[in-house]
Formats: sequence, structure tokens, C-alpha cells
Amino acid sequence: MGDIPELGKWSNLICPLTWTEGNNWTTCFHLPANITEFNYKVVIYNESTKVKKWEDGPNRTYSISTSNLENEDICLKWNELA
Repeated sequence: MGDIPELGKWSNLICPLTWTEGNNWTTCFHLPANITEFNYKVVIYNESTKVKKWEDGPNRTYSISTSNLENEDICLKWNELA
């Protein structure tokens, strides 16, 4: 979840995590060119219990250099800095 529409504006779980080898939880999404920075946290949601597990620590910030302002695909991992 994060402060941009692509990550649910802190209220909607719209960018699901997927489990991968090595017990890694990841998600990827497309970032429009007009966004140069956003804040986020990775959240795991258990559909059967309806429980959200928020990543520990402060919110993370993802920044894109102004020399790279084109549409970008972003991949985030649970408890791993981008």
C-alpha cells in the first residue's frame, strides 16, 4: 500500500503480493511518468482471516531521478529496500 493510486492511496489493497522461491513476497506495477516519488509499505493480506500484516518499520520512499522520467515498471519485495 502507498500514497499513489497504483498502490491504493493507503486504503485499498490493489497491488497483491505473490509468493516466489526462497519465501519471497513480491509485487510489480507500472508507474506513470509524472510520478517521481512515492511512499509505501508492503502488506500481506490473509483472505481467509481478513488480517493485514504490515511490514515493520517506517514507511519506505521510492524516488526516481529526473533524468529517468519515463514510464517505469517497479518491483517491490517484503522487508527489502527498493
